[in-house]
Amino acid sequence: GYTIDKQWAVEGSYNSLGSDSFVKVSSMAATGVFSYPIKDQIKAIGKIGLASVSSEVTIPQVCAFGTCFGGGTSTVSKSGLTYGIGGEYAVDKQISVRAGFDVYAMDGGNLNSLYVGGIYNF
Repeated sequence: GYTIDKQWAVEGSYNSLGSDSFVKVSSMAATGVFSYPIKDQIKAIGKIGLASVSSEVTIPQVCAFGTCFGGGTSTVSKSGLTYGIGGEYAVDKQISVRAGFDVYAMDGGNLNSLYVGGIYNF
């Protein structure tokens, strides 16, 4: 990301939103981030932007009595609005920890995500 001033920043992100044996979901987003200082080391944050969410579904092949069915992979991607709220704690001038709740508003429904992450400022 890029910090514009003490309250505004722009960020890009890639997130693995979950996977199991058959489904993998990930997102890429570009957001504007507003931060509001609560104490010296603590900030409340809000963000809004655009995201693309991709779902990859793998269908296993099933074979019985010499005949096989299924097998293959299908990928679906959708783009839409993303927004979220959270908090950030500055460990020192370069390292912060952020936790939050994001919503990916896609056509056909929302995908919600809780996260904890680290930030390193150069």
